[in-house]
Amino acid sequence: MISIILFDVDGVLIRPTEYYSRILSRKGFIEAPTQIDAFYKTDMPCTVGKEDPLIRIREYLDNMLWEKSAQEYFDEQFAFEKQFVDNELLDGISRLRSSGIQCYLATDQNHYRKKFLLEDLAFAKKFDGWFVSADLGYRKINNEYWQNVKSQYQVNNNDEVLFVDDRIENIKVAEQYGITGFYISSEAKIVDLNNLINELVVTRFTKGS
Repeated sequence: MISIILFDVDGVLIRPTEYYSRILSRKGFIEAPTQIDAFYKTDMPCTVGKEDPLIRIREYLDNMLWEKSAQEYFDEQFAFEKQFVDNELLDGISRLRSSGIQCYLATDQNHYRKKFLLEDLAFAKKFDGWFVSADLGYRKINNEYWQNVKSQYQVNNNDEVLFVDDRIENIKVAEQYGITGFYISSEAKIVDLNNLINELVVTRFTKGS
């Protein structure tokens, strides 16, 4: 029986229709897609807590002729992404928690975006806890991430942990630690996830009545 569900953020809880850098490109920052993509491809030191993203991204912002601060860039990007939060899925997570199933964030984030997620989006109140790469010092693709995660929750032998992610490589690593993966490969899988949540909630409340 599933007792814990771990939710990825980007691609699951937040699903923009396009990257913010593409928006900026249409506003005249022609190099934004190239530069921001390059930053995120090399931002591992930030997502494992070893570097400050506000410092690391500066050279990429300069290359795209961004004159405002790095903080202003991130704040604008986050404000854009905020409109793509899946509130239906969050409602389902609230019902899961009410039924007794624990729900956690499992996400690769730097400390600055972690603060946005937990405080600005109030995810700190909407989840039982979080496993953020910047805190653990490893990303979800690393075995050490899951070793840390597994040491922090307590489950019985018959309990099951489900991990929802949009990257199959992350799921494959998690499955090595006895965690069941739910791969979000398309929007259709989000529908399947919502259906699963409904089934779990009904089953929990039926058994409890």
